[in-house]
Amino acid sequence: IPNGVDTKFFYPLGNRTIDNIFRFIFVGRLHSQKNLIYLLDQVLLFKKKLNNNFTLEIIGNGPQKKELIQHSEKIGLKNNVLWTDWVNKRQLLQKYQSADCLLLPSLYEGMSNVILESMACGLPVVASDISANRAVIKNGKNGFLFNINRPFQLQKAMELLVVNQKKRKEIGSSARDFVVREFSWDLVAKRYLKLL
Repeated sequence: IPNGVDTKFFYPLGNRTIDNIFRFIFVGRLHSQKNLIYLLDQVLLFKKKLNNNFTLEIIGNGPQKKELIQHSEKIGLKNNVLWTDWVNKRQLLQKYQSADCLLLPSLYEGMSNVILESMACGLPVVASDISANRAVIKNGKNGFLFNINRPFQLQKAMELLVVNQKKRKEIGSSARDFVVREFSWDLVAKRYLKLL
């Protein structure tokens, strides 16, 4: 029985992008497992290629935080990367609802609650192509998966979501529909009751 998500609490809130700033977010523990040095390096390449007005907000805490901040400043992302400590559930909902895309480049994961929550909010997800993520994300339909050894796949997905608003909305809507249909708390509760 998979993790579930409260699809009544986590829900979309209309158009996200305001003031022409595209908002990427990452939510999670700042640990080597999450592959964030890699992410920052890829975001730098994305910035050089597209030169769009965007931010990446990294939400969370962990042992790598100081190293990550120093690295982002060293490579020239100081004005693009925002750092936010852990937030409460209501604040996290607002973060999802005001973002345009969740990035999750983890080397390994269990079933990610962050992915389920963001998809429930109608947020397109771009995540590493690992087994746990494949259980939720259907590549090109309700999100995007990328091979960490082929970073151009990450760049391509990020670029598509930035430049193609229609596709971004389609992916977000499909993501919401999928988690409501497959991972809502009501459905998970029924599976537990059936098992018991």
